[in-house]
Order: sequence, then C-alpha cells, then structure tokens
Amino acid sequence: MKSYECNECEQKFTKKRQLKKHQQDHHKKQQNSQNEFFMCQKCSRVFMRLRSLKKHNLIRHKNIRAFTCEKCNKHFAHKQTLNKHILRSHKEI
Repeated sequence: MKSYECNECEQKFTKKRQLKKHQQDHHKKQQNSQNEFFMCQKCSRVFMRLRSLKKHNLIRHKNIRAFTCEKCNKHFAHKQTLNKHILRSHKEI
C-alpha cells in the first residue's frame, strides 16, 4: 500500500488528501512569510522552513538519533517513533 509522508514531521498517511489536511492543520502557521523554499544540497528535497531543512540534515545525512529507548537502548530520530516503539515492543512499561 502506498503511503504519503509529511516532509515536515515525517508522519505517514494512506491518502494524499489526509496528508494535505495534516499539512494545512499542523504546518501552515509555521510557514515562512516570504514563501521561500529551502533545498537540501545533498538530496534536493525541498522544505518550507529552514528549521525543517536543518532537522532533515541531522537525521537523514548525519544520522543523528537523539531519542533513546530506556528499556533496550535503541536510538530514534523522532520522539514519536520512540513512543511507537515503546508501545509495540515494551507493552509492560
């Protein structure tokens, strides 16, 4: 099944319209006022905010994993992904 990923927070959706609604609801207010775009020099992915580009570089190209599971010491780039891991892998916590 095809999924659509938000380029701001990497949340995934099964339908394109769900992704568009999510982006409007959660990221529209955060767009920069000059409608500038910021492109990653390594993979050409485009972002509406410089902060998102910087986060992308840390996670995708420098492989920074800032969130660690206290139970198994596994590292994750996003707190949301860590939380999902805990729910799936460590239900007893």
